[in-house]
Amino acid sequence: GMNMTWEALAGFSLLGFLSILLPVIPVARTLRRMPLKPPPKETAFLPQSQCETFRHLVLRQFGHLLSVARTRGTIQGKTENGRPYIVLGTNNHLASEIPPDIRRLKDLIIAAGHLDIPGEFICEREIFAEGKINIGHNTMIRSALSPRDIAINTRARVTRWVRSDRRIDVAESAWVKGWANAGIEISLARRARFEHLSAPLISFGRHAETTLPAKEVIGRYTPPSSQDGDAKCVRTLSVPDLHVAKGNLIATETLAIGSECRVIGDLRAGNNLTIGPHSIIEGAIYSDGNIVIQEACRITGPIVARGCILIHANTRIGTAEHPTTLVAPRVRIAEGCMAHGTVQATQHGDVFFEDPGKTAD
Repeated sequence: GMNMTWEALAGFSLLGFLSILLPVIPVARTLRRMPLKPPPKETAFLPQSQCETFRHLVLRQFGHLLSVARTRGTIQGKTENGRPYIVLGTNNHLASEIPPDIRRLKDLIIAAGHLDIPGEFICEREIFAEGKINIGHNTMIRSALSPRDIAINTRARVTRWVRSDRRIDVAESAWVKGWANAGIEISLARRARFEHLSAPLISFGRHAETTLPAKEVIGRYTPPSSQDGDAKCVRTLSVPDLHVAKGNLIATETLAIGSECRVIGDLRAGNNLTIGPHSIIEGAIYSDGNIVIQEACRITGPIVARGCILIHANTRIGTAEHPTTLVAPRVRIAEGCMAHGTVQATQHGDVFFEDPGKTAD
């Protein structure tokens, strides 16, 4: 009987392993030429768990205090482990509850209504509001959570994480370090800096409505292939303007896609990868170097680079139905771009303004 149990267990383990492995095999075949370790670390999920822990703390420890504060006004005290807190009633303002000379708070801030954090201020602990949160000019906060909108004003900084069940608005020259997550949209103004953004819609700067030029495709580009029909690995690869290519395109050094091209397949370069303006890429893009995407492209993604990803104006990444991921140590995105899903810069990310006809500095 024991042997049967072990055999059954081994069989189930093998089935489980195969069910995990099978979907991965086609991806592995595409990428086997040049292995690329994806940059995101496990620590990317740490802020997410900190946010959920804080959400539970608010419900468990502050639910009753919030209902009392709604009728009686501000309550101050300390949690079981000695952390000071301020619970604000619906019509209480933080600025009027603290001495005017104080510019730094070590208290948890929990608000029953909307919450205004004054400008030129430092909040060392987490912030929660049942209403909207407005973070003042040049203010530094650790973390913020709200079921409503969160506004991060000019030159303000978030050092750990920010989560809104609705929208996060990041003003000019503000800086969101760590993790920013919104249920509907994150919008970032020019010169805003970021690290890890995640939302159904991420919009960068002001939007200009652009229509793709309706030029006729002039040819089909046939990618080099080996005898077994797989994509062949060549040193450099260049797709001419106005061409359609079906299949994966792989180059050990540089890969260039012309303007107004359409590629149905994955792109992979060992060094630099460039995509011409008004092109459509229905697949993943990988580079061991840098990736440059010219204006008004449409990319289904994911997009992964070991160096820098530079994206020019009015490019769209992913779709609302099929969100995707963009990851690199350095990410620069021009005003007018949109992404659906996750945009992660492990070292430095920013939104730049681009005059039409000029390239990014």
